[in-house]
Amino acid sequence: MVLTPVTTDNRNGLSSNVHNVKEQVDSRAKPLPSTNRYPFLCFEDGNLAILAEQSYFLVHRGVLHHHSTYLDQLVNALNHESGDNLEGRPVLCLQESAKDIFLFLSALYDGLSAVKHWGNKFQTLSVLLLLSTKYQTIRLRLEVVNLLFKSWPLTLDQWDRKEVKISPAYDSFNPKDDFLHPIMIINLARQASVPELLPSAFYDLSRQFPSSVAVGFTDASTSTHHRLSHDDLVRLLHGRELASRFFSTFIVNELEGRRASQWCYNASSEIPERKNNCQVAFENVTVELLRDVNGVVCNRTSDPLFAMVEGLNLQRNDSAPSPLFKNKFRACDVCRIEFAVSVDAAREDFWRRLPEWFDVEISNWG
Repeated sequence: MVLTPVTTDNRNGLSSNVHNVKEQVDSRAKPLPSTNRYPFLCFEDGNLAILAEQSYFLVHRGVLHHHSTYLDQLVNALNHESGDNLEGRPVLCLQESAKDIFLFLSALYDGLSAVKHWGNKFQTLSVLLLLSTKYQTIRLRLEVVNLLFKSWPLTLDQWDRKEVKISPAYDSFNPKDDFLHPIMIINLARQASVPELLPSAFYDLSRQFPSSVAVGFTDASTSTHHRLSHDDLVRLLHGRELASRFFSTFIVNELEGRRASQWCYNASSEIPERKNNCQVAFENVTVELLRDVNGVVCNRTSDPLFAMVEGLNLQRNDSAPSPLFKNKFRACDVCRIEFAVSVDAAREDFWRRLPEWFDVEISNWG
């Protein structure tokens, strides 16, 4: 996976960090405030003090050097002749809260797996992604992004697996991904420059009513209200419209008036009543899918990826209302196989178009 390059400005390479390092170090050119050891991450053999708010950590320069050249530059740029030190160690002052720096340092020392479930999961991942981006700890950033990809994937296959996991029957819309709301992830992806997360997050959000998206979302655990920027709201509505048009075209091209296969079992039957069974089955599927466009059946107001799969699922043997009734949606095996090929191709095409529809520029998609 090749992610969008992370730099502290618009240039690549270590040279782009020089100004930022100087600015970061010069910003602490004032007397140290009254400080206290943070309860954790104060190693007696540590050779560097990191000050955040009124708390400091005693850590190892080698650990910072191992994870980030940029952090190593910050430490090397310290004015060791200024006399500022804590417990005899040079002091690196950071602007973040002590709580956030503790989380960040814990992830550097113990790994993401040791801290990712601490407290509010989204808040934890958000802090780690933003700080790993700012301080260019590339490995930690990649680990956080890969974890987020499990909910906001790059490929259709990964998306389908995620959907099955959060809605086991995959026949009703009941999202259970309780720590990540699409609005939150879109805003985070913008802040941390991870555009690869955006297409699937935009599509997920497009399945909700536009009115509720415009109002925004309140995180119950923090009482924080999250809203899309005006530009992203426009992108969402535009992409939603294009996705809806694609689905309408699919209905017209692949279902309305769909003819039976040239190898159709029913069309070649000697029983007159069976000759049109497959064509009638596809007509019934068309009516059912159009009936659910407004969410009447499955509470899905706009989910073409699901709807196209539902066209196949309706033709299962167990889709009949009871053993006493024939499944009115079921075509013969040959016709169903040909329809399945059309559905797979349409869904892949749909997925490939998401970045374009939601105005997201990425190269490694699908």
